[in-house]
Amino acid sequence: MRDSWLYRLQRIVASQRRPMFSYLLPLCLLIGIMLLIYTFRDTAKGVLFWIETQNTWIIFVIFLCMFTVVSFPVTVGYLVLIIASGYLFGFIRGLLTVVIGANLGVAIAHNTIKSLQSKLPVHK
Repeated sequence: MRDSWLYRLQRIVASQRRPMFSYLLPLCLLIGIMLLIYTFRDTAKGVLFWIETQNTWIIFVIFLCMFTVVSFPVTVGYLVLIIASGYLFGFIRGLLTVVIGANLGVAIAHNTIKSLQSKLPVHK
């Protein structure tokens, strides 16, 4: 288990001899994410306008899936989904969508990470 590629990557990044990896890798990832967001900003608007024209139940299922995705620790986006659900559903139904979606997403993320715990190179 100690020879998995995740463990080797962790050793490279956390190595004291190569401290530039501790700053360079996250900086490159952040720049890459920013470039992706900038590149697909018009597509995101188009998707939101398309979602707005769909059936209410389809929108609800889409939001449940999106809350599941943003519940994992690597991703961010709760604020965008909260604002979008309030815009699409109104206050009461938007609040219910946020509560149900966030709880379902956190439960799925918790169980997924718990099942992958033995494969991830994280130590206590």
